[in-house]
Amino acid sequence: MTTAIIKQAARGQITVPAKFRKALKVNTQTVYQADLRDSSILLTPIAKQAESGLRDYSRRDIERFLVEDKIDEKTARRARALLARF
Repeated sequence: MTTAIIKQAARGQITVPAKFRKALKVNTQTVYQADLRDSSILLTPIAKQAESGLRDYSRRDIERFLVEDKIDEKTARRARALLARF
């Protein structure tokens, strides 16, 4: 296991140490999933963004967004119906 001590910037930002980025083969286009686990934060690289800056979202991502955004049930049903077409 590799460990590093890092400091949070004024706006809550942190920098992933260079040796971690190199080992994980990530760059500025990489998207991370952040999970709060007890008193720890787990960052997991999940995708590198396309050149356009857009990415594809999985059904799981969209379901999580629906919960996080707390949209009303009618809108959630419509979104699920649209997803069912794909």
